[in-house]
Amino acid sequence: ESERSQRARVRHSAKMESRRRFEQQQAERMSRKILRLSASTERWILIAHVVNIAAIFITPIIVINSVTPPPAPMGCIVITMYVVIVNFKLISYACVNRWERTGSAIGARRRIISLVQYPSNVYFSDFVYFIAAPTLSYQLEFPRNESVRKGFLLRRIVEFLICLGISLILLEQYMSPLVAHAIPIMESGNIWLFVERVL
Repeated sequence: ESERSQRARVRHSAKMESRRRFEQQQAERMSRKILRLSASTERWILIAHVVNIAAIFITPIIVINSVTPPPAPMGCIVITMYVVIVNFKLISYACVNRWERTGSAIGARRRIISLVQYPSNVYFSDFVYFIAAPTLSYQLEFPRNESVRKGFLLRRIVEFLICLGISLILLEQYMSPLVAHAIPIMESGNIWLFVERVL
């Protein structure tokens, strides 16, 4: 029985080693192909990234300003914040993959530390995971726990709700009356009285 399970383990490890070697060969072939990109191709890739990021950043602003009647300010703020976060993530993703593709000093330092090599990280599933992950800094691999720590997660949710409640209390207690008193003065055009009210 134990001899049989040992043989099965050896077969499984040999199969896994063969698969790992095959994936490594595929990755090396892909990396050689990618590293053959000329400087002009790199330039076009950079231009495409800049155009993509600019379009993603400008589109919501144009839509928000062209909608009649204007959307709720809080919704506009949330959308703009989300767009800024996505842009930061895209810039990080593009920079790290460029460093890896061109073999720069930063990319070389990362390759020593990382178990994942460059071409094997360029998958749609990796990109979606990075967009959903709560970080702005792209890594070839992210450290993960084997299970979700429910107590830790619950504590963070409670902290978030408490901070949100305190923010709403401060907004209603101090900012709303100030703005309500300042609007009629602002509409009257007396700038000095407005500054006095706001201060």
